[in-house]
Amino acid sequence: GVVVIGVVFYFFTGKISRKISYFLGKGRMEAAQDQNILINEMINGIKQIKVFLGEKRWVSGFHKAVNRYFKFSKKDTMWLNMPLSALEIFALVSLSSFLIFVRKFYPQSLTSNVPLLAVFAYAFQRVMPSLSLISNLRMQIMSNLPVVETLYSVVNEKISHLEGGSKALDSFNEKIEFRNVYFSYPGRAEVFKDISVSFEKNRCIAIVGASGSGKTTMVNLIIRLFDPTKGKILIDGIDIKDYKRESWLSKIGFVSQDTFIFHASVQDNIAFGLEDVSMEDIKKAAMTANAHEFISNLSEGYDTIVGEKGMKLSGGERQRIAIARAILRNPQVLIFDEATSALDNISQSLIQNAIQKIVKDHTVILIAHRLSTIVNADKLIVLDRGKIKEVGSHHDLIAKKGFYWQLYDKEGDLISVG
Repeated sequence: GVVVIGVVFYFFTGKISRKISYFLGKGRMEAAQDQNILINEMINGIKQIKVFLGEKRWVSGFHKAVNRYFKFSKKDTMWLNMPLSALEIFALVSLSSFLIFVRKFYPQSLTSNVPLLAVFAYAFQRVMPSLSLISNLRMQIMSNLPVVETLYSVVNEKISHLEGGSKALDSFNEKIEFRNVYFSYPGRAEVFKDISVSFEKNRCIAIVGASGSGKTTMVNLIIRLFDPTKGKILIDGIDIKDYKRESWLSKIGFVSQDTFIFHASVQDNIAFGLEDVSMEDIKKAAMTANAHEFISNLSEGYDTIVGEKGMKLSGGERQRIAIARAILRNPQVLIFDEATSALDNISQSLIQNAIQKIVKDHTVILIAHRLSTIVNADKLIVLDRGKIKEVGSHHDLIAKKGFYWQLYDKEGDLISVG
């Protein structure tokens, strides 16, 4: 009986750790990232915060991030202790039920069964600490796995030895297609199972879903940090593995939440990694990114030294320089990975306008939590736990009142559509 309880308990905690602990760990990690971003902005922009009386706004934002982290940590702790409590309750209920059953139907054998129950209780008492330790370790590992995956993803770009093909991609002409794609990180359950979806050329497509739904993983597969474990990703009908990696990646511009700005002039930051770039092209890229106006107002314009990590610039200004840098390379596909999540409404609006300009001549892929960032996308791909729940425009999905509508209605981010 103890062995059976142990086996049931093992699978029970495994399901909790995969479904709940990982999700809570992901949320806690993202909340900690938000806290770090706000602290960095406070340190680098303390003068602006003081002058423009922004202390209350900053404190409010930081308070929300701390509360979000506390909420996930509290839930994680609660679920961490829940299996042991459930096991103890189950054991007590089982023993009590057995005693009641024997007392009612076999009262004459009650005395003879007491030693058996005592042995069971003793064995269970000895095994329970080990079961508790195993469950705690298992859930703690899954809770911390999102951090490990993030580190693995960063390091993997440097150590990855994915073999490229022999074909050169001269131009991206039609679409990126996921065809029956399965994917799992090493040692983990499947993230994607039989995913089929397409990203058409010169359209703005947003990937939507809760934390841990697979949004970033989908982008990682597009930029080929990883390969599918099964199925294919096709570029214009040809397997992405058949192309030279550099041939495909040269067609992609990538803008993430964490922008890389180094201690140099604005001009050098925009032209980073390129040679023989004209000033006219730099300004044109800055105009498209809605960055030209603020750059022109800097003390030395495009020759202004922005300081270490761009400390003289706000978060929105750094983000627009990163967009200008990506545009200058003239990519055919532009990917924005949570590029506006840590920005204020004004900066977000400027970047959204920049994205609208870019869409005219580029394929744009957006990952975003904020509904206002994606309402104008041509197509939304709605993910939930690695599966595609819905595909369609914002207006169509809102009118449908399905999973997408519920997702944002629950988050209080749903806007009315006329």
